[in-house]
Amino acid sequence: MDITTFIISNREKAFLIGSHSAYRSQLTRQLLKLRRRLGRSTPKNQKTPRNDPVTAEDVGKDKRFIHLQLLTAERAWAHAMAMKDAHAEGEGTEVKGSTRSHIISRLYKAARCASDLAVLLQNNKKTCGINAIDVLDASAYSSYLSGISEFEKQFPRHFDSANDQKSAWKPCLAHFSEAHIVYTALLHHTKRQEFKEFLAGSIDPSIRYAAYSSGYPRTIPISTVAKQHFRRDDTERVNALTRLYPESLESDEKLKAKGIASDIPTTITWRNRTAPIADAAIGQAMAATSTAASNLANTFSASSSSSTGSVNSAASLTKTLSASYDPVLTSAADTVDAVRGALTDLSKEGVPESDRRTQDLRITDLAANYGLISWRVGRNRVVTSSAPRAAATNRTLDDGLNFDPLAPSTPSTRHTRKGKNGKPAPDTSDQKQPRAEPPRHQLTRLSTRLALYDATLQSIQQISTFSGAAKDTAFQSELSAQKSYFTALRTLNIAYSYNIVGKAREALALFDKAAGYVRDLKPDAAVAGTSVSGMGHAGEGSDDNVPTLSVSSTQMRALQAHLSDKVTRQRALVTLQDHIPPLSSLAADASNVKASKPEHGVIPAANKKPDQDNQQRQPSLVETNLSTFPARGAADVNLTNLVPYPPRMEPVPVQPIFLDLAWNHLEYPGRAKAQAQRGDESDGGGVGTEAQARSRGWFGFGRG
Repeated sequence: MDITTFIISNREKAFLIGSHSAYRSQLTRQLLKLRRRLGRSTPKNQKTPRNDPVTAEDVGKDKRFIHLQLLTAERAWAHAMAMKDAHAEGEGTEVKGSTRSHIISRLYKAARCASDLAVLLQNNKKTCGINAIDVLDASAYSSYLSGISEFEKQFPRHFDSANDQKSAWKPCLAHFSEAHIVYTALLHHTKRQEFKEFLAGSIDPSIRYAAYSSGYPRTIPISTVAKQHFRRDDTERVNALTRLYPESLESDEKLKAKGIASDIPTTITWRNRTAPIADAAIGQAMAATSTAASNLANTFSASSSSSTGSVNSAASLTKTLSASYDPVLTSAADTVDAVRGALTDLSKEGVPESDRRTQDLRITDLAANYGLISWRVGRNRVVTSSAPRAAATNRTLDDGLNFDPLAPSTPSTRHTRKGKNGKPAPDTSDQKQPRAEPPRHQLTRLSTRLALYDATLQSIQQISTFSGAAKDTAFQSELSAQKSYFTALRTLNIAYSYNIVGKAREALALFDKAAGYVRDLKPDAAVAGTSVSGMGHAGEGSDDNVPTLSVSSTQMRALQAHLSDKVTRQRALVTLQDHIPPLSSLAADASNVKASKPEHGVIPAANKKPDQDNQQRQPSLVETNLSTFPARGAADVNLTNLVPYPPRMEPVPVQPIFLDLAWNHLEYPGRAKAQAQRGDESDGGGVGTEAQARSRGWFGFGRG
């Protein structure tokens, strides 16, 4: 049973097309159908509805009885939310009187139904046929609804003292803390994003408001507040949480001692500008990013020290390294979301942009977005590198500088040879020999690289549009150098594709264009001068760092030297293709030099017909090269090949026929005067003649 998943899916389907009122109507229809199927519907002649409680035996026979309780609780919750929405659309600003009492009673009913279900499942696991995860899921959902009920009771109240306010919000914090701890443990165990969305959308904001109302500062993380208010009197639930996620109830000091959590930063530095972190959610997300970045650096260090040299291991290494970026990207995205949430809260409070808090958050927002895009570009650089073959011999990643036309070797699928005694003979070749891929497969690999280069260039363009980055001249020049570096790599790989299809001249032009992007750049122009403290961002661009947006001076020099070599080599290839005659011509000349005796399958030169000789030989005629002066004088001119002989029937250009089809239908300058003069000279008048000329169609015949 996935209780939370069932609830979230039901809500999403209803909220896509309607509001809480539509959700309540949908739940009413679902409850009616489910009661009929379970035999719990009210007969027509019965005045009061049936309210038989759900027992463990009912759940053991049919799990849909759990859905019956869940739908009942959800309908009561939807009814309360619909009343709040209807009141928000009116003129009032605060719910009072009977409406507020009705809302609280509906929420209390929802919490009671969910609590009855959680107690039923916890006390009758074997009878109901469920496991410990289902019990925790039901208890978390019950705590969530109970927290909403307590939150609604205390939200509009005004207290005389801080102690009264703190004691009044304590039950709400306790219920939401239980839901936060359990859902966090389920998230780490199942890796389902539904729990994460439920936490971020409903539970964590409520904990933050209740903690703030209780006197807790915003610098204290939500997880710390939840651990402080979690009730540990239920030993069975505590043991289940410990088995599911051992670190769920441990203090921050123990987690730091184990190396699982890092210190939460209180400041962030962006290009020599330091801003304080006032929100604990931002600091917590930055600490998670720093921890994930440290793990990623350890992965790269371990991969560089365990080089095996095989191509298959290098291919799997590339996949492993690219997948290792996922935790860092997730934590960096959480940081960006936390900063945007803090900015939204300040804007709702009416804080102007000139305020110090807003300015600090703008610096944090720019640093967080830069870090996210930098890690994203780093993963693209790992995927576009010339692995697997280059990584098997040299552990450095070259950003797609080289292209290997050989296909990655795969394990052999041949049948096992048997020896003389019937046993399998030892096979020393466990892999096929490398072979060249077909051109279409090579072009597919290059198109994948180009897509990643395009994504990288779009990310760099996105950074330059951030608030606070446009006026930083040094930062813009750094981004421009990085953009030139990746644009040169993109053009280089396009040139590779033209070489594959045999277009050497176009490839030479592209090689030279790619070299022009980085020819005038300094080697350290693309090295990131940005150091983001607290996020694990590699800002120095050294070769030992994890690949990010920063480009080291060594990589820039390697690209410049590689492009210079490619231009020189490609120019030589194009020159050779222009001066060396085709292979067919060389073969024809060699056959003429041989003896005239007939050979098997070859027609002698003396017995050849003229047409056959002209079809086989494709020499360059002198008459077609009259504008080309021989390099070494007349000795290079073949005087026996002046014109084609015997002459053949060929099309010859002659004087074309010019037909002005629009002459009778358009008014050309000067034509009206000539027509008037001809009309005066004629006896019948010009008007009728002109009308008669206009009425005729093209070529003197036609329309009547």
